[in-house]
Amino acid sequence: MSSSSAHTTPVQTSIPAQTEGNVHKKEELDVFYINMNVLRTYEQPEKCLLELLPRAETFRKVVLCECSLSEESCAALASALRNSSAVRELDLSKTELQDSGEELLSAALENPHGKLEKLRLFECNLTWKSCEVLALVLSSTSTKLRELDLSKNKLQDLEVNMLSIGLQNPHCQLEILRLEYCDFTKEGWAALFEALKSNPSHMKELNLSNIFLFSGMDSLSALLKDPYCKLEKLQLEYCNIKDEGCATLIEALKSNPSLQLRELNLSWNDPGQSGLKKLSDLLEDPHCKLEKLELESCGIKGGGCAALVEALKSNPSSHLRELNLSNNNLGDSGAKALSDLLKDPHCKLEKLQLSHCKISGEDCAALDSALKSNPSSHLRELDLSCNHRADIILKQICDLVKDPQW
Repeated sequence: MSSSSAHTTPVQTSIPAQTEGNVHKKEELDVFYINMNVLRTYEQPEKCLLELLPRAETFRKVVLCECSLSEESCAALASALRNSSAVRELDLSKTELQDSGEELLSAALENPHGKLEKLRLFECNLTWKSCEVLALVLSSTSTKLRELDLSKNKLQDLEVNMLSIGLQNPHCQLEILRLEYCDFTKEGWAALFEALKSNPSHMKELNLSNIFLFSGMDSLSALLKDPYCKLEKLQLEYCNIKDEGCATLIEALKSNPSLQLRELNLSWNDPGQSGLKKLSDLLEDPHCKLEKLELESCGIKGGGCAALVEALKSNPSSHLRELNLSNNNLGDSGAKALSDLLKDPHCKLEKLQLSHCKISGEDCAALDSALKSNPSSHLRELDLSCNHRADIILKQICDLVKDPQW
């Protein structure tokens, strides 16, 4: 095999220890990663790929992003996956899976000796046949799959219905599902959430970011109200959620005291004053388990910030550890409210993000004073980047860090 880059390899690997005590283990390598840019520098890139693919079966993680797989190379990869008992993670993002997808996914997922736990199919142009294979595997008693990323695929009602069949099967043990940029119809949302509702015991993380979720909000709320719902992390960034949708969502969360939701991302939505009021009501609820709340660029001003702070202060049993309010016009009143919160000895915040919040040097002085006045503060990370008079802010923070009482 000749190349213009003789010392460059198109596949990157790392090798862990192969023995444990006196017991010799079968060699398992770490990451099999095809670098397509390097591969194209070879005179015969397809031949090179065919020679490399059989090696994939001994790796824990296989990554072939943005690859153009011919029928022959797809068959070679399928053969490697079909024979592998090592592969735990498979990432085929931005790899066209039109004609070859069914065979490839079948090989990876239906291997009786396989241990595949994570599958990433971001922007793979999945067909209904590929979704049918996924449904069959999710319904299998032997599947090990726990994490599935189907983001940025054009899944129509037929594909969604196929997936729903697998998701609602009691044998499905999927814990993480990512569907970013997958804009379904109202019927598609209903089918998806009904499937999750009928089999709620394993799903812990759901990512629906970058989706116009208006038509699916009622179905999502019905899932969150289910007493058997086990969701711990819900990502709804860039979902065009406004006051009414936010109210529907929060009411669902409040109505289910058994819900163990730990992380909620509502960044880049527009909850409005009524939505923020509902969110404040949630934060002051003693049953609220939220530990991380992201509200970046949500149109929050000083008054809205003050309402959130009052809710946290009124709930000494609050679990909140991380709060992201970046890209909101908090101004003087918002900074003052946050200062009052940081003075509170019951405040458990460990990370506070306030980037691009139009906080002046004087406003920062109040935050600085609040931290100094509370030696029991749990705060470990404070982001004040891109605010007014950064030089003053930096000096005050440096003085704070030097303070032996902090």
